[in-house]
Amino acid sequence: MRGLGQRLLGLLIQYINRREEDSRFIKEARAVGLSYGGEAQQTQASMHDTVEAFLFFRSSFSELTMPLPGIAQPTDLAEAVALQTRLNRIMDAILLGVIAGYEGS
Repeated sequence: MRGLGQRLLGLLIQYINRREEDSRFIKEARAVGLSYGGEAQQTQASMHDTVEAFLFFRSSFSELTMPLPGIAQPTDLAEAVALQTRLNRIMDAILLGVIAGYEGS
C-alpha cells in the first residue's frame, strides 16, 4: 500500500496547490480510493477498520498541510476557507472510492 500512499500524497499536494478546479484530480483520487478499498477487502480488514484508517490519514494530512514547504499557504480567511473546501472535496472523493472499492471486490 506504500505505493498507493505515495501516489495519493503527490496527488493531494498537486491538487491543493492549483488555483483552478481540475476534475482529473478528483477522478484520480477516487481511483486511488478504489484501490485502497479493494486491497482492504482482500486482506479481510473490516469496513470499520478501513474507514478508521482513512479518517486517521485524513486528519494527519489536514494537520500537515499548513506547515509543509511547497504547499500554497492561504493569506486571508477566504483563501483558507477555499483551501479547506478543496481538501474536503478531494478527501470525500477518496473516501467514497475506498467504500466503493471495498464493496466492489
